[in-house]
Amino acid sequence: MEAPTSLGDLAQFFRLFDGQNRLKIFSYLMRANGTESVGQVATGLKMNQTAVAQHLIILSRGGYVENRRSGKKAYYTVNREKFSRHLICLRCLLVNREMSKGWLKIKDETDS
Repeated sequence: MEAPTSLGDLAQFFRLFDGQNRLKIFSYLMRANGTESVGQVATGLKMNQTAVAQHLIILSRGGYVENRRSGKKAYYTVNREKFSRHLICLRCLLVNREMSKGWLKIKDETDS
């Protein structure tokens, strides 16, 4: 599994998950079995369907959810591979400073 190669990748990750609603939607999809339609997510979370659709589009553009269309409906699922890469990288940054230097382009003052 390939890790992100820059802090920019992680910054994008945090920007995409900057709101409570996107986190709720993403969490719901993580727990879902397979794919879910916008309507299923909206009903499950008791949220406005239009708002859910907009958040899913943003998450899809960021690559964290994948979608497929069937007629007029869009179905979404989590891109677990991309999400896992970022979790590995975050864990690395938090737990193992030396390991993170190999995965990320980080300039450390002690490296001089």
